Amino acid sequence: MTRVNLPVILWMTAAFLSFLASVGCWFFVDKQTGLYIGLWVPSVLALGCLLNPLQRSRAGGATASPGTQARQPNELR
Repeated sequence: MTRVNLPVILWMTAAFLSFLASVGCWFFVDKQTGLYIGLWVPSVLALGCLLNPLQRSRAGGATASPGTQARQPNELR
């Protein structure tokens, strides 16, 4: 079983709090404000996906992008 590290938990928490703020603003403040805050959710998740591989490569982890396999130099397609 893989262990989820702290930065992933923080990014997911930030995205979830943004979602909750969006829903709260939609129902209790203003629909336009709720839509604006709702746009933060995919932005926060995208930033987390961008920064997480950078952190792994600095820590000595895999250098290949997620979902791709590292090719050998002499490997033919």
